[in-house]
Amino acid sequence: MRSAKKLFYTTLALTLTGLIMRTVAVWFNVYLNGLIGTAGIGIFQLILSVYAMAKTLSYAGMNLAATRLCIDDFQAARHSMRRILICACVTGSVSFLVLYFGSNLISLKFIHTMEAANSLRALSFSLPFVSLSAGLNGYMTAARKMGRYSVIQLSEQICRIGATVALIGILGAQTQEHSLTLVGIGITISEVFSFSLSLITYLRDIRRDHMAKQGKKGFLKRFFRIFIPDAVGAYVRSGLNTVEHLLIPWGIRKNGVATTEAFSAYGIVQGMALPVVLYPSAILGVISSLLVPEIAECKAKNNQIEIRYMINRVLQVTTVFSIATAVVLFMYAEQLGYAVFHSYEAAPFLKSLSPLVPVMYMDMTTDGMLKGLDKQLSLMHINVLDSILCVILVYYLVPKAAVNGYIVTIYAAEIINFILSFRKLSTEVPFAIKPVRSILLPLMLAIVSFQMPLPILNGINKPIPWLIAACGIGCMIYMLLLRMTGCISKEDVRWAKKLVTPLSSSGSRSGASRLLSSFASDPE
Repeated sequence: MRSAKKLFYTTLALTLTGLIMRTVAVWFNVYLNGLIGTAGIGIFQLILSVYAMAKTLSYAGMNLAATRLCIDDFQAARHSMRRILICACVTGSVSFLVLYFGSNLISLKFIHTMEAANSLRALSFSLPFVSLSAGLNGYMTAARKMGRYSVIQLSEQICRIGATVALIGILGAQTQEHSLTLVGIGITISEVFSFSLSLITYLRDIRRDHMAKQGKKGFLKRFFRIFIPDAVGAYVRSGLNTVEHLLIPWGIRKNGVATTEAFSAYGIVQGMALPVVLYPSAILGVISSLLVPEIAECKAKNNQIEIRYMINRVLQVTTVFSIATAVVLFMYAEQLGYAVFHSYEAAPFLKSLSPLVPVMYMDMTTDGMLKGLDKQLSLMHINVLDSILCVILVYYLVPKAAVNGYIVTIYAAEIINFILSFRKLSTEVPFAIKPVRSILLPLMLAIVSFQMPLPILNGINKPIPWLIAACGIGCMIYMLLLRMTGCISKEDVRWAKKLVTPLSSSGSRSGASRLLSSFASDPE
């Protein structure tokens, strides 16, 4: 396994990049909200749902196939990548044709407004580049060059916003339809830019590295064994997810709400509340991505002790972090909503979704670990079941309970998905979680920690400084109480210190590997 020090700094860099990207994305939603309003945000989210399905058609399975094949045959990665990029070009071109020629029908029959058609057509041109980028990014993951990958993603995000703002500034936002089209063009420009950076990075690597010209035989067999389960599962789930989101405004209208108000309600939940709820998960998303090659490598070596050690540590970090996030979202919902969007519209949904945060975040890291264990087929079954359940619940609940029916759907689907994924993980790698130390005690400590700063912050009237001070003080108290109560043990502290201290020049094993022998008896 890579040295623990290198893993730590890679994780730190990717975490900071992920947080910056989430910040930029939330700011972009705020910008769009001011430009097209909550109803326009609702239409834009539906456009993105259709676009997500088209993107899935173009790149599903490509990233994972590239990662695993390059790990399996790294000395001949150039040979594998050439064929992967040909496959990516084919799937990207097919998805482009489907979206471009189907944009009018989709807008009229499914989104129920022709304002979406031109935006969908503009987005269709990005799909070949999206597919090719997925293959290239899979190579970077296998080559342990996630830092470059994260920089490219951040550059893409900045380009997307810069291009969109520039287009609107030059051409003007004449109508809502015109604004949505310009946003679609901005996204396409950013995808082309991202692909160009990925391609340049890849070409520099293969010219510098000495790789074999021929790889292992049976490329197509190995490719399709990885590609098909991941792609089919992604196609089905993305299709069901798109159907689910298209049904939500329809269901709200069936409840007696006007079309504009239905788009607005959907926009508040999907475009305002959920991005804030998922914002802190950027940290766990990085860890989840890094776990795939790490656990895959340990599995290839049949190193069960190291796999169990990583799983226990990651689950501990996830529970402690997600519980604190849930408490912050619940207690500071009004302040968060006003600080970010300058309105209180999102606050009730932030509160209602906050208890679900630990389940959502745990499910995210569990999925990453299962992918590393080569259980993507099991994940496909779970995710398809989850998506079918979502469609059924949205179809029956939203017409009766409007937006509240959608909230219930999110709860039911996330909880069932997590239970099935977690059960599968525990079957593959036995581990133990102490409910009191890992869940109940951190919850009580988080409530106390983030309640304590409130009396001394009453004099601060500006929402952003108030939030920074409250979260900062609360986090410090929380970490101190976790250490005092043993929720963070001496072993955890020693493990963290080992990550940042220089590695012994005489030792051949990584810091994490050297610690395994001392912690194997108590991996929790």
